[in-house]
Amino acid sequence: MLKQKIRKAKWKLNSLATRFLPRSMVLMYHRVVDLNTDPQRLSVTPDNFEMQMDVISRNFHPISLKELVNDLASGKIRDRTCVITIDDGYEDNYLNARPLLENFGIPATIFVSSGFTGTRREFWWDELDRLILQNQSLPDEIHISVNGTEHCWPVSDEEHIAGWHVESTQTATAESRDRFARHEIYMELCQLLQPMEFEQINGTLVQLRKVTGDSGNARQKYIPMNAEQVRSLHQGGLIEIGAHTQSHISLATQPVIEQKMEIEGSKSDLETMLGSKVESFSYPFGALRNYSDQSIKCVKNAGFKSAVSGYSSNVTRLTSAYEIPRRIVRDWDAETFEMKLEQYYSGQI
Repeated sequence: MLKQKIRKAKWKLNSLATRFLPRSMVLMYHRVVDLNTDPQRLSVTPDNFEMQMDVISRNFHPISLKELVNDLASGKIRDRTCVITIDDGYEDNYLNARPLLENFGIPATIFVSSGFTGTRREFWWDELDRLILQNQSLPDEIHISVNGTEHCWPVSDEEHIAGWHVESTQTATAESRDRFARHEIYMELCQLLQPMEFEQINGTLVQLRKVTGDSGNARQKYIPMNAEQVRSLHQGGLIEIGAHTQSHISLATQPVIEQKMEIEGSKSDLETMLGSKVESFSYPFGALRNYSDQSIKCVKNAGFKSAVSGYSSNVTRLTSAYEIPRRIVRDWDAETFEMKLEQYYSGQI
C-alpha cells in the first residue's frame, strides 16, 4: 500500500508539471467498429474515428510512440505532439482502424495480447456481455463456484436496459433486493474475474456457459486478429506492434514468476510472429492497482524500451518511459472530441 501511495504522489506531481512544461498526449483506443452493445465503452465507430483523426491532424502533431520515447530520452518533449495507441488486438484494428490511419498518415502502436491471436475467442469481458447481458433466456438463478467459494445471483425478470454501460448513471429497478438485474450480475462478475489467474477465468466462463446454456461460439465482431493480420500491420511500416501480455491478466495480483512469464512470453510470441524486435509494452487494464513496481521491473528486464499505463495525464520530460500515461478516447463526434483534447492538453481533466 505504501508503494502505491508513493506512486500516486509521483503521478500527482507529474500532472501538476504538465500545466507548465511542454507536453505530449498519448491517446488510448481499443476498438474501431459499429457495435450494438458496448458495455465497457471500448469502441469508436469508424465514422467518428475518421473525424477524430482529422481533428488530431489539424490541431496536433501526430508522432509515433518510438519518437516520443526518443524525446523522453533526450529530455526534450515537443509541445502539442500526440501519439495514437490501441489496446488488445481486436480484428477491427486491422479491418477498420488501419485504412483510416493510413489515409491520414498517422502512426500508431497496437498492443496485442498474443495468447488470443488467431483464436476465435472473445475476451472475457465481451463473453460476459454475451452470456449475461445479451442472453435472452437466462435461468432463474446463476450459481457458480470459484476457488471453493459459492456465488449465487437470483435473476430479476426485468428487461436489460438498452444502451447500458459501466459508466451509466441509469440503473434498473429490481422488484426486490433479493434478485439481481442483469447489469448488476455483469458488474459483480467483472469485479470477480479481473484479479484472477487466466485458468481461473477460463474455469469460471466454462461454468457460466453451462449455467446459461451458451454454445461458446464467439461473435464475429468480437474476435482478435490472426497472425497474418498482425504481420501485415507490422510490414506496412506505419503501425508498430507492442506487447500486452499473453492472457490479458491483471499483473499486480499475480505472483512475480507468473508476471515474468506473461510479459516475456508475449514479447517472444510476437517477435517470432513478426521476425523483428518488439520494444513497447502496455499494462493490461492499466490502472495503478493493476500493475506494481515488480511488474515494471519485469518489463525492463524483458528488454522493452517503454511501457504505457492507463493513468490519465500528459507526458512531460519528467515522465518515466516505463509508466507513460494515456488519455482514454470514447465514441465522441468531432466537436466533442476536439473539446476533450483541449481539456486533456490544458490539464482541466
